[in-house]
Amino acid sequence: MDITPQWYLVDSEEKHVRQIVIRMDPRTEIAPQVDNLLPSVELFEFMQTSWAAITVPLSDDRSRPLIFIKAEGVIDQLRNCLVRVAFSFYKMQTGGLFCIFVHVNSPTVEAKTGNPCVFENPHNLNSSEERDLCTALMTTPHLDVCFTAAGENGPCTGYFGLRVSIPQDCREALQREWESLLRYHKSIPSTRRSFQGAIVQFEQENPLEDNPVLPDRVPPVLGRER
Repeated sequence: MDITPQWYLVDSEEKHVRQIVIRMDPRTEIAPQVDNLLPSVELFEFMQTSWAAITVPLSDDRSRPLIFIKAEGVIDQLRNCLVRVAFSFYKMQTGGLFCIFVHVNSPTVEAKTGNPCVFENPHNLNSSEERDLCTALMTTPHLDVCFTAAGENGPCTGYFGLRVSIPQDCREALQREWESLLRYHKSIPSTRRSFQGAIVQFEQENPLEDNPVLPDRVPPVLGRER
């Protein structure tokens, strides 16, 4: 179902971030885009953990990246839930940090864990391959999220996906924020740039029990979900 998603731009000086958050309605569910993610060096950490997110191109089409979620043991509890995808542009002391957060509004999972049901996907801007992948993500006309877990096809069997068309004004905003983050990253002397340093600062400023996806500052109106 082609449902134009709602989106918003929000920032936090305290957390050194600007976010573009896209809401994905559960009615936008589609069949999984892959049967199973094949093992590789890049996917090793993703496949070893129970909860994770990763951005990879769909097969050989590097212009069409997908966000994959691994949700071991809770895959059925994530279906039919509102999903927010936050493209997060952090300007840290040791350089820029781009993170994708996928927040699944699953009361069952959040009650069980005591924490927001959020999957994190940080990208290292010191890597040209990571920058190219993120650039493709900013310009793609569709946002695709695929939910995986162990199943009949392997350790990362695709169960279902969500897909929305990204509005033109949202794509333009994504590109502006991305270009601003790259300029900031380049402005930091190469001797000071550190992906791990940026991750440490993020963890210090974002306690585990807090949801890193910032809320919309605009008061809700009839028919609009927070």
